[in-house]
Amino acid sequence: MAQNQNKTIVGSGTWTLLTNSDIASCTLQNQNGYAIVLQATVGTTAPAGLDGLSFPALMGERNVALVDLLPGVAGANRLWARNTRAGSCQVFISHA
Repeated sequence: MAQNQNKTIVGSGTWTLLTNSDIASCTLQNQNGYAIVLQATVGTTAPAGLDGLSFPALMGERNVALVDLLPGVAGANRLWARNTRAGSCQVFISHA
């Protein structure tokens, strides 16, 4: 299912699923003044650890393939984010 919206990422250490269906690519933007962490998975089970791609403040990617963003996750089809600080933050996500 297509999606084009801001997603709220809550609390540090908690993974939030950004995608609402399997995807191959997406457009996203970290709308915060600090870095967030991104990770990809195969399916809807949250990442097991806290490791991931540090995604800088106000950084965005336009129609980036998941395989290019996180090439070490074979068959990745879901994208997750976590806040590195207490409180909530916003990430814009768009995918078809």
